[in-house]
Amino acid sequence: MDITHYKKKGEAILKSNSFFKDLMNVMKNEEFRYFYKKYFHDWTDTQTLIFYMKLYSTVEFEYKNRFNAEITDDIMTYTLHNIMTNTNTRRFAMELFRNYKEPSHSKTYDFRTLIQFESPPANLTITNTTNLTITDATNPIITDATNPTITDATNPPT
Repeated sequence: MDITHYKKKGEAILKSNSFFKDLMNVMKNEEFRYFYKKYFHDWTDTQTLIFYMKLYSTVEFEYKNRFNAEITDDIMTYTLHNIMTNTNTRRFAMELFRNYKEPSHSKTYDFRTLIQFESPPANLTITNTTNLTITDATNPIITDATNPTITDATNPPT
């Protein structure tokens, strides 16, 4: 079997199709391969990882939008963890991303308003759409379900 034909066809595809070129580069990346082998076991794992990647992208966008700075790994980790451990924000995020193959930042606005950061790099608070009172040692807050904004619990709205 002469593979010269396949090689030439493959080279032509790589020159004209950026997806395959990017795929070849990503799959050769040792760090990605390690991640892939460790976490991509079945379709459920794959969907979960893609969800986290979309969520990461949304949080990253919102942080940059609010603070004109890159989010640090520790704040990102804390934010993702809080979104996923809070039943309401997790449900909201999953419903939102289930409906969009690629989340548009304009379509994720309502969700992004639930992510509350204090001035970087201080603490951040994740709020949700329930009548939940959350107290932070340095910044008491309360969330109103009808208007998902943060207000100071020491001076609640009248």
